[in-house]
Amino acid sequence: MPPDPMPAATARSASASAAMPCRSIKMRHHPGDIKLTVLLQEAFRHCKALGAWGDGTAILEAAGITADAPGVVTGGTAGKSFTDQLAAAVGMHRAWDRAPDVMASAVPPVLTS
Repeated sequence: MPPDPMPAATARSASASAAMPCRSIKMRHHPGDIKLTVLLQEAFRHCKALGAWGDGTAILEAAGITADAPGVVTGGTAGKSFTDQLAAAVGMHRAWDRAPDVMASAVPPVLTS
């Protein structure tokens, strides 16, 4: 197998425009891989496009990322429909529809006088 273009062990989400776990990555990274989980969650919070096909969707799910979230593209294979949707998502630069959910704080700000 060829090496990962950007291994999850050393990658940071700021280094990529999108993240795509795929079927072959599952052979090297199981869904509980903490470094891969952090990478995907950072990319999700930064509103970057995420794509997964085949068994790669399990990796997104294990990271707490749902397939129906804005900017997340999934498919059974990496066919034309999938790649067209992913190219469109990456072309938007960010999934801004996701921003209110990932940038909102569960803790209200405290005003001090």
